[in-house]
Amino acid sequence: METSTTSYDAATFLFPNFENSTRMKFYEFVNFLDVAAHPILDIQLYVSIFGVVITVFHLFILTRRSMLTSSVMSIMIGIAISDWISMITLIESNNKFLDTKGDACRPSLSLFYLQTYWISLIVRDLFRRVSTWLGLLMALFRYLVLRFVTSSGFQTLSEPRFGFFTVIGAFMLSCCFSIFYYFRYEIYQEGTWMPMKNCTSVDLSTSLPVYGQKHSFLFAYNSGIVGKVYMFLNGVSSKILPCIFLPILTLLLIVELKRTEKIRQAKNFSKASSSGTERTTALVIFMAVLFFIVELPIGITVALQVSYTDVGYWWLATYVQHFCNTVFAISASLHCVICFLMSSQYRKTFGKIFQRQVTFLYYKFEETKIFAEDYIGGEFSSVKSKLAKQYI
Repeated sequence: METSTTSYDAATFLFPNFENSTRMKFYEFVNFLDVAAHPILDIQLYVSIFGVVITVFHLFILTRRSMLTSSVMSIMIGIAISDWISMITLIESNNKFLDTKGDACRPSLSLFYLQTYWISLIVRDLFRRVSTWLGLLMALFRYLVLRFVTSSGFQTLSEPRFGFFTVIGAFMLSCCFSIFYYFRYEIYQEGTWMPMKNCTSVDLSTSLPVYGQKHSFLFAYNSGIVGKVYMFLNGVSSKILPCIFLPILTLLLIVELKRTEKIRQAKNFSKASSSGTERTTALVIFMAVLFFIVELPIGITVALQVSYTDVGYWWLATYVQHFCNTVFAISASLHCVICFLMSSQYRKTFGKIFQRQVTFLYYKFEETKIFAEDYIGGEFSSVKSKLAKQYI
């Protein structure tokens, strides 16, 4: 945090609209989060790297022809792509948030790195929104297909093509929000950085500009009414409504599963005839629960930004988002494992690919072995023939 001002001045700068006692408590809380953010960001980095690698394999499985049987799998592909890009932005921007102001012996981010940091936040905002919307729509479509199983109109919701159209639509709508969000802040030079006299890792004559962000004219106009309206609409559509409807749809899906089971038992249908539907629905339920856990804290902080516009609250919200981003990276990394455990089709596809690779390696090994044996045998025969000629 600020090092060139007193704690009171820093607290006043961060929370100007709070009373003195409350202001200092919030400032101390921000300092606590600042210390806690360092190990959290380290964990986030390693988990994100692991998540990026395993999600590539996850996408490889999902995009096999045998997996494209319903809109659920099409939407799962969209979720996997969104999560993969989001985790890449987490890797790219890791620790840059802590370096925006620098310290006594380390300069702040340059203009280029601050711009790339801001763009990475915009891209992450875009694809996190897409991922959340797709999770909500996947649960909604699954419920409608189960609830109106005899309606041909609702059954089109389960077609893979419809799932792909849904992914494209969610992406385009999310782009509109993120493009507008890009203009929320503008970058300006707020001062000059010079190292302290006791610094040994940098030339003491170094002088570099310090860049910061402030609300743009558009978002600050008329007491920030435009910014407040945008934050309200973005918070409601991106976080609040999904957090409300995800648990509702989860409960409705559970009810539909029980209703389907009663119908099956009443009509003496075999368990195998409905097991695929039940597993797919269970997978959707589990995914919906994960989305709810990850997005709820962020949804609360976004909603409060409509009322609390102080710079300090933006810091608080950013720290909360860093913690939630770590949970998100863990959750996204587990999607591959969840699909493997809860989808028999996923396991079959995985098994076929793995078996094919093992068979390919086995035949390559056998070819190499035969070639080596023939080569060694041929060389031995050649030497034997030469020795025979020598002693004739």
